[in-house]
Amino acid sequence: MKGWILRKTANDDADVRLFCFPHAGGGASAYSGWAAELPRVEVCPVQLPGHENRAGEPLLRSIRDMATAAATELDPLFDRPFALFGHSMGSLIAYELARILRARNAPQPFLLIASGHCAPDVPLQRARIYDRPHDEFVAELSSMEGTPPEILEDEDMLSFFLPPLRADFEACDCYTYVDAPPLDVPILAMGGLGDTCEPWPHVAAWERHTNAPFDLRLFDGGHFFLHRHRRRIFDEIRRAIDSAHAQFTVPQRKETWV
Repeated sequence: MKGWILRKTANDDADVRLFCFPHAGGGASAYSGWAAELPRVEVCPVQLPGHENRAGEPLLRSIRDMATAAATELDPLFDRPFALFGHSMGSLIAYELARILRARNAPQPFLLIASGHCAPDVPLQRARIYDRPHDEFVAELSSMEGTPPEILEDEDMLSFFLPPLRADFEACDCYTYVDAPPLDVPILAMGGLGDTCEPWPHVAAWERHTNAPFDLRLFDGGHFFLHRHRRRIFDEIRRAIDSAHAQFTVPQRKETWV
């Protein structure tokens, strides 16, 4: 599990853990400050190999590889009730992780929060970009407004950030949904009304992926609406965690005997 959680602060007062998965090209630092906003939650920002302080480690290039590795590496932390949060790419990782845990008869999350991404069965709503030539790829990143201009305009910084960006976009661009029964996990889906990459009607389609309660929250703004509505985002997360956790029954691990 070494390196998978960035700066997890032990919180003896927390009843639950919240695993936070990053957007494409992002890292666990995207969730800096969340612990202070969620004092009754042990916030666990997930750091994928090859990103930020894990630079130099082999990059993962598929959503399922990311989710499978997370399921194995984070297993020791599934010993208390937990929820999953993901923004953009992170939503797909969180969803696939929930499916893997179900298949393994492992502890299940009591809540999945999918932010800034269409439902997993919705085809890619933008052009594939991960294999574009350098200048085209950088131009596409600029148009998405998720990568700071100071990075895009500095070739030295770009040389550091481009490999994980391309790997993550490869994972997203090549993701193929495999049909499966809906989760028995409540889902909160959040989207930006002005997001052209992940249009909100397709974000609403997360409803068909759960047999449990579903909520949809929409915000003014584009793909990174999180930055504009920080206070309301935390209010919604707290509300969703409190509601879902109140209905949660801790399942027992099922052992398979051979």
